[in-house]
Amino acid sequence: MEKVCLELVNIEIAYLDRIVLTIPRLSVHQFDRIGIVGKNGAGKSTLLKLMAGRIQPEKGKINSFVDFAYFDQLNPPEKKEIEYDLIGKLSIPKTALENFSGGELTKLKIAEIFSN
Repeated sequence: MEKVCLELVNIEIAYLDRIVLTIPRLSVHQFDRIGIVGKNGAGKSTLLKLMAGRIQPEKGKINSFVDFAYFDQLNPPEKKEIEYDLIGKLSIPKTALENFSGGELTKLKIAEIFSN
């Protein structure tokens, strides 16, 4: 039987007067692979921030039994120390950040998350 890793119950998030996310119930189980798809402003990033514990709902409950990591694509890397083996595994170039492509910046952010 797969373990429940995350459970959201009766979640509601609003910005100003607009409800951007309503979730009656969502469970993510061990080994689940999920995709989050929707229009701009549909609440995709908000859901990910909820799952990672970066924001709390105004209403509802979150039961999380695992660690989640989240990074914003638009923010620059944090310039944290990165484990040496990840640099090679992810093919992160040794060059100035302004020379990185979008994909290389994403790899760098992923390496930072796994280098705790």
